[in-house]
Amino acid sequence: MIQWLSACAMAIWSTVLCSPALSADEIAIIVNENGPLTHISRAEVRDIYLGEIRFVEGFRIVPLHCPEGPAKHSFLSTIIGLSSKAYKLHWAKKVFQEGLTLPPIKADPSDIVKWVKEQPGGIGYVPKELAEMDRGIRILDTIEIIEH
Repeated sequence: MIQWLSACAMAIWSTVLCSPALSADEIAIIVNENGPLTHISRAEVRDIYLGEIRFVEGFRIVPLHCPEGPAKHSFLSTIIGLSSKAYKLHWAKKVFQEGLTLPPIKADPSDIVKWVKEQPGGIGYVPKELAEMDRGIRILDTIEIIEH
């Protein structure tokens, strides 16, 4: 029963987080609770998502995104300091000049939580309420959703 309720809550939050029409109040930036990223700053989160930091303490760092929508817009503008268009342009240069690959996108926030729990170098952002429900992850920071 509890697993079913948890699955229902995650499905609802998936719709809320990634839908352009709906949004959660806050998103949480999460990392693996036992990984090397538990005490990084916002500036370091920014550098990770810009592809400037790719390894920490021997662990490959893998940042995850959710699809376009209010959560991603808020994350990019608040933490990265770029619009979605500018961020894509930044990564187009990284891909062609440095041979890097874009950070993966996961449509379901529960998939982001699962990935971060399983990967010591995982980092992502999900609804704050979802992050608070789960063990195995640490909330680094929270940001408010910016409606546009």
